[in-house]
Amino acid sequence: MTTPDLPSWDELSPRDKGEVLLHLARCEARGADSAAMHQPPVLAHPALSWMSPGEASKFARLHQQLADMMPNAEWEPLYDAAREADRDRRRKEQGNG
Repeated sequence: MTTPDLPSWDELSPRDKGEVLLHLARCEARGADSAAMHQPPVLAHPALSWMSPGEASKFARLHQQLADMMPNAEWEPLYDAAREADRDRRRKEQGNG
């Protein structure tokens, strides 16, 4: 997982940053294995979009320390946008969108 081909935090779009933060919150609430299996991050970056759910989860968890140091004003809008996008995605999957 530690390859120079993977983008750094600064190279991620706001959407992908939000997905990482949302996934980290799910890991904390449900445990990393459960979150990886049932609610992996959906990453759009071309270098990440091919990842399996487990690989995407590992990538997200690489950013835990950085997320822990972020001020609330920085991570809240990213997290909130990802949460809303996740709700929309789930509605569409269930045929309610």
